[in-house]
Amino acid sequence: MLKTALLYAGAGLAVFLATGWSGFQSRIHAIPYEEMARIEALMKSRGATNTMVLSPPVTPQTPVPRNNPDTRPTYCWVDLSEGPVRVSGPLPESYWSLSVYTPDSLNPFVASDRDFAPAQAFDFIVARLGEAPQVLPDSARLIEIDALKAAVLLRYYVPRQEDIEQIDALRWAARCAPYSPE
Repeated sequence: MLKTALLYAGAGLAVFLATGWSGFQSRIHAIPYEEMARIEALMKSRGATNTMVLSPPVTPQTPVPRNNPDTRPTYCWVDLSEGPVRVSGPLPESYWSLSVYTPDSLNPFVASDRDFAPAQAFDFIVARLGEAPQVLPDSARLIEIDALKAAVLLRYYVPRQEDIEQIDALRWAARCAPYSPE
């Protein structure tokens, strides 16, 4: 009798632990998607899809003005459902970086000032894996991602406070738009 009770208790405990572990794993797996959905909603609230958006100006009410006060972020929520998207613009002589994040929060692509000559322009075509355009401009680099949507984050370093206007002019000149072969 005691053996049977212990057997049932052990089996119940095993089922309880397996269910808990499964729920824990499901929750851990869902977090990146939930965070990217939150980021997508925030980005879309500040601008259209496939359009470059500058981070909002800092005000005295901003709790954390910028996560890194020496950078000026610009971003684009990319939707590849209707084809590739072109992300391009002029570059500063100081540090900059461009990162692509997919809905599962993976970071499949990064470029920075180390990949380009100073004050050059960047030109990327973002396409779904296996759906690259047949024709690419000579200036463009292809970024293939295994996702239908992505966040593109462009960071410009501001070496001195007096450089903000110059950096902001570069940010305003950055483009994110559906790609059509020229």
